[in-house]
Amino acid sequence: MPYNLLILPLLGGYILVTYTNCAVYWSSRQAREQLLLASAFVGLLLAVIARAIVLIALQVPGGLLLGRLVHRALDMQGIGTGALAFGLGVAGAIWLNRAWPMFESGLWLYGRGSLTQLESLMMMSAHAFRPAPGARFRSMPLEIFRRLACSIPGIRQWIAHRLHEEALFEAL
Repeated sequence: MPYNLLILPLLGGYILVTYTNCAVYWSSRQAREQLLLASAFVGLLLAVIARAIVLIALQVPGGLLLGRLVHRALDMQGIGTGALAFGLGVAGAIWLNRAWPMFESGLWLYGRGSLTQLESLMMMSAHAFRPAPGARFRSMPLEIFRRLACSIPGIRQWIAHRLHEEALFEAL
C-alpha cells in the first residue's frame, strides 16, 4: 500500500477512537500525540482486517469483478484495502454507538473509575446513581465484544442466559 493511502486506515481509526460513546471521555483528555498513536494502532488493526476481507473477496467471482471496477475508477495499488479500512472504522463506530448508548457507556465508565473526579461528581448528581458495593465491571474489550454480540439479533437470546446483568448500580 502506498504511503499516501495510509491516511485512510488512520482516519478510520481516528473516527473509531474519537466518536464512540465508550471512548469519547478518554479521547477528549488525551494529547494530540497520544490520540494519533491510538488512532494509528486502531487503523493498523482495521487495515489488517480489511486486507483479509479483500483477499477473501478476490477469491470469488463477484469480488474480483468489484475489485476490477474499483481499480478502473482509481488505478492505485491498495485503494480497496484503504477504503475498506476507512469504511470499517465508520461502520464500527456506528455499530458500537447503537450497541452501547451514551448513557450506558457513561455509567460503565463511571463504575470503572475511568472518569475524572469532576466528571464522576457530575454523573452522580445528574443521574442519582452510584456503583453498587461489590459491583464488578468487565474490562473494556470484553464489554465491547459482549455489547456487539448482543446487538446481533440471533445471538442475543443465545448469550442472554450465559451473561446475566448484575446489579451494578444503586440509587442514591
